[in-house]
Amino acid sequence: NAGKKFVRFFSKWEANRCSTFIAPTGKVEKLLRSYGIKGRIDVIPTGIDMSRFQIIVKDEWKKETLSRLNIPQNNNVLIYVGRLGKEKNISEVLSYISEIDRNDITFLIVGDGPYRKELEEETEKLSLKAPKVVFAGMVDPASVASWYTLGSLFVNASTSETQGLTYVEALASGVPLLCRKDPALDDVVKKGYNGWQWEGDKDFLSKLNSYLSLSEEEKQQLSKNAKESSHLFSSALFAEKAEKLYLELIENKKK
Repeated sequence: NAGKKFVRFFSKWEANRCSTFIAPTGKVEKLLRSYGIKGRIDVIPTGIDMSRFQIIVKDEWKKETLSRLNIPQNNNVLIYVGRLGKEKNISEVLSYISEIDRNDITFLIVGDGPYRKELEEETEKLSLKAPKVVFAGMVDPASVASWYTLGSLFVNASTSETQGLTYVEALASGVPLLCRKDPALDDVVKKGYNGWQWEGDKDFLSKLNSYLSLSEEEKQQLSKNAKESSHLFSSALFAEKAEKLYLELIENKKK
């Protein structure tokens, strides 16, 4: 692929001219090394604006929204927020949901994209009807933070992410993670503390059961842990680390 070759060449050419190259995750650092980059690379996660998620969502809004989507109020909502592209691997989650013999689970898919029609057809083939699987469609970007709070767990099966800011947004909203194992998440998911990573269907169902078996008090603690861990990925911390790096490089230039 000519495009990929150009990206490799340009990344290598540009990075080897720099004092350092900032990568958002160790996964990206390894990718850059595979391009032949020999110089310094510093891993600093891209931050998000935490103030967007430090909001109080009224219970009334939650109840009305769940009711409008025909989702029972006490259901455990596995929520996905993002683009509906093939690379997001939502099909894998649908296949796992079809194996769950419980009536208190809802997979809520928030967003739109080129793969939505195929996903809806797949849902039909798997005999997954609402409220087991619900497509909410595109929502107002300004209300995304509120939508996250409908989730008991944030679920994502993508392995194409270089960092995956939606994971951090979910944590900032107090929603623990249940995601497919990926190197991009090694510094994000702390097993049993703010969520889990899975490999394969049995592991997915096992990790989901780990969550479902928790008491309400333990689930609330998991939510608090999620919020607390998200601050490692704030835009303020990113700025602080980037400033420290630049000052170090400036000092090095003087020597």
